[in-house]
Amino acid sequence: MSERRRLTTESGQLHFADVADVDRASYSAVPATAPLRTLRDCVEANVAPGLVRQAILQSRRRGLITPENEARLMAELERLPAVREADLNGGA
Repeated sequence: MSERRRLTTESGQLHFADVADVDRASYSAVPATAPLRTLRDCVEANVAPGLVRQAILQSRRRGLITPENEARLMAELERLPAVREADLNGGA
């Protein structure tokens, strides 16, 4: 795994890591990680499971990830030890 770095500013945090070309995207002139990489990073960073689930579903509906990617990400999310069923259902 690549080294990750973080810079905290008054307006938030910037995260830095070595990113493979396949995981890169750009929006206008702004470099960013591709949707799949971003979702994987969120799972690894223990972002609130309900939010990650919502992002996965929305990414699939928008055609940003494949059905296989969706299934794999949902499986990764469900394997997290702290994830409860209520969290996976958006807190319902």
